[in-house]
Amino acid sequence: QKSKHEGITYQCPECDQPPYTTQAGLRQHQKSKHEGITYQCPECDQPAYPSPSGLWQHQKSKHTALNL
Repeated sequence: QKSKHEGITYQCPECDQPPYTTQAGLRQHQKSKHEGITYQCPECDQPAYPSPSGLWQHQKSKHTALNL
């Protein structure tokens, strides 16, 4: 709501990445890009994901019984 109606964005202080619309988005960027935190799939050798939601999407699409 703040970004849409008040024009508030969150700029990374460490790089020139375009601004984020949420503090959570900025924090996730900082974790993955500047702190090196990634999320590895425990079920396969897929490259690590920069966010928990990316890993969740991968697991949902590749490792659920519903995809048989």
